[in-house]
Order: sequence, then C-alpha cells, then structure tokens
Amino acid sequence: MAMGDALALQVNGTTALDIEDVVLDGAFTIEAWVNLSTFDPADNRDGIVRNDGGPGQDINFFAGQARLFATGPGNNDRLVANFVATPGEWAHYAFTRADDGTLKVYVNGVLDNTGALPFTDPFEITELGGARAGVSNGLFDNVRIWDVERSAGEIAASFDQNLPGDSAGLLRSFGFDGDGNTIVDETGNSAPIALPSGLDLVTSTAPIEGASGGGGDDAGITLTLVDAKADAAVVEIEDGDVVSLDDLDAGARTLSVEVADEDFDGSVKLKLYRLEDGEETLVNARTENVEPYALFGDNTRGDFFKGEGFGAGEYRLDLFLFEEDRGRGDLVASESVGFTIEGPALEDFLSLSFVDTASDAVIGDLPVTGDNLVFDAAGTDAEDLGLFVSVDEAADVESVRLTLRDLEDGSVVNRRVENVDPYALFGDNTKGNFFGGDGIEEGAYALELEFFARNGARDEIGSVEVEFDLVFDFA
Repeated sequence: MAMGDALALQVNGTTALDIEDVVLDGAFTIEAWVNLSTFDPADNRDGIVRNDGGPGQDINFFAGQARLFATGPGNNDRLVANFVATPGEWAHYAFTRADDGTLKVYVNGVLDNTGALPFTDPFEITELGGARAGVSNGLFDNVRIWDVERSAGEIAASFDQNLPGDSAGLLRSFGFDGDGNTIVDETGNSAPIALPSGLDLVTSTAPIEGASGGGGDDAGITLTLVDAKADAAVVEIEDGDVVSLDDLDAGARTLSVEVADEDFDGSVKLKLYRLEDGEETLVNARTENVEPYALFGDNTRGDFFKGEGFGAGEYRLDLFLFEEDRGRGDLVASESVGFTIEGPALEDFLSLSFVDTASDAVIGDLPVTGDNLVFDAAGTDAEDLGLFVSVDEAADVESVRLTLRDLEDGSVVNRRVENVDPYALFGDNTKGNFFGGDGIEEGAYALELEFFARNGARDEIGSVEVEFDLVFDFA
C-alpha cells in the first residue's frame, strides 16, 4: 500500500487559523504533527493551539519545548515536555488530561512527561498555529482535539495514522487534505473554512500513514519470518501469503526486512497489526537504522531479539522508509504486507484438571473447548477444591498466568503466575503437594489462561478462556 499525496497547514508568523471554539471542561487529548521553521528559533510565539482573547491559555514552544500554559495560581507552565524540537523536523505531540486533572505529554507516540500537579480549569481553544505571544512559523498536520484522555496504547497505535472523523470522543480533526482552498473538520462538528489570507496549504512530508507527499513508491523489500531463538530464517512472506507453521512458540517469532535498493542508507519503521473482527491491534512498532530491519530489534552479531511475538492469526505489517536515521528526513517509500499465520491451537496442547488440595488427589478433568461445560466435584469440600493446567512440552510454554473469575459478579477468585508444570491456581511445590486457597464454591466461572515463552509471564504466546459450571453432586 503506497501513500498518496496530502497537505499540511503552513503558518508564516502572521496569521493563526481561527476555528469554532472548543471548551474542554474535563478529560481531553490535544495532538498534532508539528515542523517548526528553520529560520527562527522556536519560542513562546510558536504554538499548536491558543485561546485568543480569553484567559491566557495555549500550547507553546518556549525554548523549543512544547508546554501547556494556563494563567492562574502557581506555575503557569502546567506541563513541559522534556523533548526539544529540532527546527525543520517533524515531531508528534499529544497532551492529555485525565478526569482527575493529571496532565501527560507524549512525543512521537511515547510518554515524555507527567505533570506534578493536577490542572482542572476549563481549557479553551479558538485558534490553531498560534500562541499567546504570537503566531507560529512552521507546518502543522493532523491536528486533533478530543474530549477523552487517550491512553498510552491508543496514542502509540495511532499517532502516525489517519483516523475516522467519527472516532469516539473526537471533537475536531484537521488533516488539511482536499482541494487546497478549503480546510475541513473531518468530524463534521464545525463548518468548512475557506483558506484565509496569510496561510497556505502545502505538500506534507509528515510521516503519517496514507498522507505523505514525500513518498509514494513501493519500498521494494524482502520480508522474512525469523525464528529468534535459532536466529534462522523460516520463510519469506509476500502480500496475501498464508504461512502454515508446525511450532507453537509464537514468542520466538520476529520479522526481518531487507531493502532492495543498495543505495538506501536511511531508516525503516515497522508497525505490525493483528486483524481480528474488524479491529486492528498494534503488536509492535519499531524504527531500525541498520539492515536487517527487525521488528523486535537485533544486534551486530546477527542475533535477533525476542519480543512478545505473534501467534496464529491475520496480520498487516506497515513499512515506512525514511532518508535519515531514527525516522527523520523525507519519507521515501512505504509498503504494507498482509499475511496470515496458521498453526496448531493452544487448546491442542492443554489439559485442565481439578484436585483435592487436602489429599493432593486428582478428582477429574475438564475439556478446554466446547459449550455448556460442567464439572461435578461431588465428594470434595469446596474449601479444598483447586485446579491446575498441564501443557505438552511441544508448546514451549515456560509460564502461565491463571485467573479464575466468578461470572455472576465478575469478581476474581484468584490470579497467579506459575513457572513450572503443573500450573496450579493456588500454587504447588516440587513434591507434588497442591496448596489450598479459599477453595472454589459452586457456581459459574471463567478460567483465563495466558501462556508465555519465558518465566515470569514474559513473551506471551497466546491465551485460552474456559467457561464452566461447577456443581457438587451433579444429578
């Protein structure tokens, strides 16, 4: 998937963009891509948003550091980013406020700083591209204003993405794309704006998926699925491929990218998404400066690092090639590769058993698949009832997190991470003694099982949920 041309708002130090006013009384997120001018040092005249004519409020760049400013008791700089903007280079900023007034700022999708004190005053926005002390010199793209606090995961997954205008909580969204004469709020919550004199819409080079004038060509890449344990290639993957694997060790899987152009000496950003039920979930995002460009990283000795990995399912890998290291400079090419991994299911490797913790005797087994599952624990006291899971060695599981939840009230009966098979809900020892917890009363339950490739619940392989009814003396 190559990217199409797009536009950015160019502000030249004289005119900010007047928008329909937005008053944020509670939680919010204010985000934008910003590229400040190389002609003037960034200062408090440069800003993302401001309240022109009301209480002194803006997000400005005094000393090159984005800060949320609001006049009032105490320090007017309510939150200052640690990151210092480099003139002529794009960076993404997202300021968030929680319901309790806690402020956070994210730079390029990563948490940069958290406010020491809560800020709960209404924050009003009347203009884009300006600050209390003046008007910016620079470029702006994908300016979005929300009346919700976006989570760290949501920001990481979408800071370099276009989002639908009807996204929940989105009040204003300005991508600046279109005919070059009109600025459209993609939410439809405010009227289109005829481009004012003193502002320009220019080709954007912001590294936003689906919106870059700096790229357009396919990347010309070779994508390889790699076994990170053996540091060995498994199979090359092309768009639309279905890859069948016999092993279950999803935690050892990574992806490696090589670029066909021998003259390319920039960087590659990789973003892997899992696609399920119409939803996209970010598996990992990473920018690599040296070939091979690995999804979870590698070293100069040819060792591939393991991340959380990825199991059977449908995926899309988005690739962005930049002229310079660390995702800097122009976006020169991009490509997306969609593929499916097929393999054995976790359920094929599991057994679930109930145990009398007083005698350490196994009472019986329960299937891990199927509907209307019922286990009869007749003859065992509820306070002595426990359960455990065993996993076939072929699954390469090193630890399991067990969570037993009461389906009637949603309460957690017990949650435990176990590093040795059998993986017992209340624990056990190497002598085969099962520990008693509070037991398990008659009722309806969901057992959530999360499997990991390393001890201590690290590098998740996958998960299984088993719903069942527990009875005593089932008739």
